Amino acid sequence: MFQVNVKQELNKRNMRDLPIMDCVSTLRSRLMLQYKLKRHRDALLLHLKSNTIPVMDPGQIPPCVLHFCMRIMEKIVTMLLVLGLNACKATQERADFVNE
Repeated sequence: MFQVNVKQELNKRNMRDLPIMDCVSTLRSRLMLQYKLKRHRDALLLHLKSNTIPVMDPGQIPPCVLHFCMRIMEKIVTMLLVLGLNACKATQERADFVNE
């Protein structure tokens, strides 16, 4: 049965005139090559797919409940500093504000 299947495969590949043992070794080597190519293709596709997955930015993560108060305080202090710097009219006043 195996030889019949091999003969059919060889007929599909136009290798009718070779001796049966040469045909079997040639067919086996081609099947192994096909198997290796499929494995390499699958590995390449997996690698390309892993590169297209976006990495999460830590700034986009929702704030932790425990650190939420600290982030609110940080924003309030930043707003107060910006308002203080904008209230200073002269360059010397800004320098004094920053030094204090």
